[in-house]
Amino acid sequence: MKINNSKGFTLIELLVVIAIIGILSTIAMTSLNGARKKAKDASFQSGAASVQATAILCCDTSGASLQTATDTATTTDICSNETSVPGAYPTSVASVVVTRPCTDALGWELTMTAPAGGTVTTMTCSETGCN
Repeated sequence: MKINNSKGFTLIELLVVIAIIGILSTIAMTSLNGARKKAKDASFQSGAASVQATAILCCDTSGASLQTATDTATTTDICSNETSVPGAYPTSVASVVVTRPCTDALGWELTMTAPAGGTVTTMTCSETGCN
């Protein structure tokens, strides 16, 4: 009887282990990308809610108006009367358009655009909430 004293792994065994590691890493990366999108969406929705709260205060201030922000990377105040209602647009919101001003009979309305990478692209906020 011949005894095989060779130590180590065969090429096939190594290839199988590498293939299994590749499959597991692919599964992990796809799950991680889904979590990233959900995190970006949550950040955008949180930013929109804070803008809505500041906009309510702004429109309640006499003589104040909401300001449009085409790029929130530059500091843009939400309210024209920044001394009585401080607050800038968060970076989790890419841009904001005032679709109805504070003085509109139907009430004010903002349309916000999310940065790339999430599943939510726009959100409209008014005095009654965001959707």
